[in-house]
Amino acid sequence: MNKFGLLLIIMLCLTLTPLRSQHVSLKSNLLYWATTTPNMGFEFRLSDHVSLDAWGAYNAWVFNNGMSLKHYLAQPEVRYWPCQTF
Repeated sequence: MNKFGLLLIIMLCLTLTPLRSQHVSLKSNLLYWATTTPNMGFEFRLSDHVSLDAWGAYNAWVFNNGMSLKHYLAQPEVRYWPCQTF
């Protein structure tokens, strides 16, 4: 998947639900950033007890000594919250 396709999927996810306070959260994993892996996640509240998490990461860096870290990661997840979402 190219960068344009990934951006298109993110934009599509943002238009599927109205963006209101406490209905959408933007997330990132700092440990992935430490390994030079850009990542971002969105979590959408679907009801009082269910949320949808879409998270992804992309790394295609080549370092000076010839070492490279190349991977794509997409992780969709549906979460059930016993009390209340978020």
